[in-house]
Amino acid sequence: MALFCLGIYTQEYFTTVGCTYDSTKQFDLHPITVPGMIDTTVCGLSLLYEGITYSTPGSYGLFYQNGSINGCDSSAILNLELIYVEGEINSYCENGVLALAVNITSMMPLSANLAYTWYSNGNVVSNDSIWYPQIGGSYSLEISVESAGVTCIYGGWSIEISDENIADCLVCRIVEVDVEPTDCDSADMFNVVLDMMLSEITDEQFVVVGNGENYGSFKYSDLPIELGPLDGSEESNWEFFVFDALNPDCGGAAETGIVSCDPSGIFSPSNVVKLKVHYDSGRPYFIPPENDLVFTLWDTNGQLLTQLTLGDPESIIYLDQYTHQAGVVIIRLSGNTSEYVAKAVITR
Repeated sequence: MALFCLGIYTQEYFTTVGCTYDSTKQFDLHPITVPGMIDTTVCGLSLLYEGITYSTPGSYGLFYQNGSINGCDSSAILNLELIYVEGEINSYCENGVLALAVNITSMMPLSANLAYTWYSNGNVVSNDSIWYPQIGGSYSLEISVESAGVTCIYGGWSIEISDENIADCLVCRIVEVDVEPTDCDSADMFNVVLDMMLSEITDEQFVVVGNGENYGSFKYSDLPIELGPLDGSEESNWEFFVFDALNPDCGGAAETGIVSCDPSGIFSPSNVVKLKVHYDSGRPYFIPPENDLVFTLWDTNGQLLTQLTLGDPESIIYLDQYTHQAGVVIIRLSGNTSEYVAKAVITR
């Protein structure tokens, strides 16, 4: 017998001796349906559902028997997604500054979108994934994890940073500072070209001061720079001091020597030869530092023209080329155990 709708059905039966009897039964019909879908997203590591703990995202079949639902056996599918993130805040040095970032050790789902909020004493200081604190203090991080339209917020990560921690990351890129005056113009003004030897060229900034003036901030990548115009109407020695913008303890200094734009003065920039004495083992003219070094200038006939005793480990010697005749001269720098000799040409 095929049943197509609910109701009372009667069927006739025959006994073995040919007698008939009727059997009457009432049927309630329930169509076969697709199992119910239970979609749920949980902020956390697991879901406790009907006494069972689920700690892995996925689809789970549920079966309800003995007529516990609508008086019939039935089934359903649990579609579970878990959203969580675990990690810790790490501090490290990056290009001379202290950086804070979260080291994510576990995250689900991997395709989730993350948003960062950094706090200092309860105030928002950044929404970037990496934070660069300028001063010591207490810093904390909150991460928002979004997936399938659900957002879960995790926090509780914090770190204490001291001013010493920040100072430990500071690096000094300034190895040597050099300044050279330009020729004077018709108004007795001149400029100074400032350049530096650096351990690293970056877009970080440095500050130039000197002679009672603050010349401003400049990028290392913009070197060399030109400062001025400066007044050359009187004989003056111009000094320049350079400081790293982030690390004031890192710096250097240089001076032009005596500069005068008076055409009759022997100290005009075009007349003065400036010689620098370096002690740099990376250079071919390396001389081991000694307490006293003697600088001498000789002509090709062996006549001594100038003699100076240098006590400063880094010295600048200014020679007025008009004091000596034009031609080849011999420069000698000698100490107790070493000597450096070179030729130079004095021109008019």
